[in-house]
Amino acid sequence: MKRLGVAVFVLLASVRASATVTTCYNVAALPPPAKITVVQMSPSILRIFFENGFGSDTNEVVTLGEPVVLVSAAEIQVRQLYSVRPTGSGEVPPIGYPLCQRETLDLPALQSGRYTLVWTYTYSGPRTAPPIVRLPFSLPATSVPALGVWGLAALALALVVIGSLRLLC
Repeated sequence: MKRLGVAVFVLLASVRASATVTTCYNVAALPPPAKITVVQMSPSILRIFFENGFGSDTNEVVTLGEPVVLVSAAEIQVRQLYSVRPTGSGEVPPIGYPLCQRETLDLPALQSGRYTLVWTYTYSGPRTAPPIVRLPFSLPATSVPALGVWGLAALALALVVIGSLRLLC
């Protein structure tokens, strides 16, 4: 397995729709930790399901911009605008609740090996953005059959013939 010695940067326009930010399922709990699920959709498409949680309250509105993806050797870098603006309701005390972000990223297929997803939020608003998320993951080597379709068919036929001959003897 060869790794690229020089960092190769590829800007991907294949990021699916804009961010999804909703109230988490368990409103009374703390925001869930970040996690990813990586699925090889086809030989040419790798899909990353990303989830992250962060706190908010009833006195603000949180919005996320479109993710911008950059692949650099073994690091997948994602930058996303994180914007917080006051609602103007001035509820005292504000009621806190967790927000959950769910994203789906489609990337071109990557070579097998170890990678790190680095998700960075660019801050815009009255408080700090969530911390940078670093999630390592591995892509196993793809399994390649030793025989092609015709070779497997010939092998199956040969086994049928040998089995039939054994029954006759």
